[in-house]
Amino acid sequence: MKHAVKKGLVVRGEKYVNNMRNIGMAFREINSQRLREFAKNTSKPVLKLDLEGNILEEYASAKEARRENPRSFGITKVLTGKQFTTGGFKYIHKEKYYENYPLRQG
Repeated sequence: MKHAVKKGLVVRGEKYVNNMRNIGMAFREINSQRLREFAKNTSKPVLKLDLEGNILEEYASAKEARRENPRSFGITKVLTGKQFTTGGFKYIHKEKYYENYPLRQG
């Protein structure tokens, strides 16, 4: 006697059988993968500045800047203009840096 093979969605190499609970899990996983891809494609480079406006470091995204500077708690607030500095540094999106400091353009 052969065992019946159930067809289902495959996400991250795992098979989800077609029942409502598993389909919900599969769609949540697919949506979170899409969100991660969207975040990769839409992230903006961030510059870490000293208080005089000199570039110290460049990061690919705000998330990377937060990961590399764990003592700087308000990087997102600084980037959105709600806070002036965090951890003794300024942070600014790279495209806005050259708008605010046009003489420093390379």
